[in-house]
Amino acid sequence: IDDLTISGLTMGELPAVTDLTIQVSGGYDFLNWSAIEGADSYNIYSSGTPYGEFLLLGNSAVNHWTLPLSGGTGFYQVTAQN
Repeated sequence: IDDLTISGLTMGELPAVTDLTIQVSGGYDFLNWSAIEGADSYNIYSSGTPYGEFLLLGNSAVNHWTLPLSGGTGFYQVTAQN
């Protein structure tokens, strides 16, 4: 076989980000996590409650994100994208 093209293939989901850490300093939240193999970017979500609706804050090509403190309690989720 010289060339092989596969169309319509759905790849499996990427592993979850399980080691999200948050540091607060100088009026900012600094989010960090380990890189996920195969991820092209990461979506960062926030919610005011741990079981509420999480809204997309943005997308990062690297495994960290910085945002200003919101003045209240915040909960974050990060998902790997490919």
